[in-house]
Amino acid sequence: MITNILQSFQLNEKEKQIFLKVLELGSQPASQVARVCELPRNTVRSILDGLVKKNLMMKSNRANTQYYTTESSKNLIAALTHRKLKLEQELQEQIHMLQEYGDELESHTHSKSRPKITFYEGWAGLERVYEDTLTATRLKSWASYDALHGYMPDYFKTYFSRRAAKGIPIRSYPSGHSRGKGGAEERQRRAA
Repeated sequence: MITNILQSFQLNEKEKQIFLKVLELGSQPASQVARVCELPRNTVRSILDGLVKKNLMMKSNRANTQYYTTESSKNLIAALTHRKLKLEQELQEQIHMLQEYGDELESHTHSKSRPKITFYEGWAGLERVYEDTLTATRLKSWASYDALHGYMPDYFKTYFSRRAAKGIPIRSYPSGHSRGKGGAEERQRRAA
């Protein structure tokens, strides 16, 4: 059960080992905990101080030596309750700020400068992409004329003539499909 409690505090393995050892031995200096755990003293002192910051341990001085003791469950509950209230207060302040000033995050200047990307799927999506090219002033193409006609012959029968009627120039680059096909690029230019 103690391990589950320590897990809820998100302690790593060394922190758990040291906490359990102090719980077993009672109030101890870092040097004694280091000896029993067979870990370097500076490492143990650092971990113990971290556990103090997490309110899981207390540190006291006796005869010029610092002793570490586990916190009582009553003090742990009080510390967690305080942390919960503080977190709720911080979250409430953030919510209030967003309600009050959140419109500034959606400024028109920000939305205009951000690129807009749309994803399309399937043949209908491909048609939408090509329809959108009919609003361009010029195009660059890496598509193969043969491949386009092979996939959607009915659509491309009208697409090329509509693009040509709008006077949209296109520069075609050889793609993997058109290389070595004996002039597929030239056929695409002629169709345009």
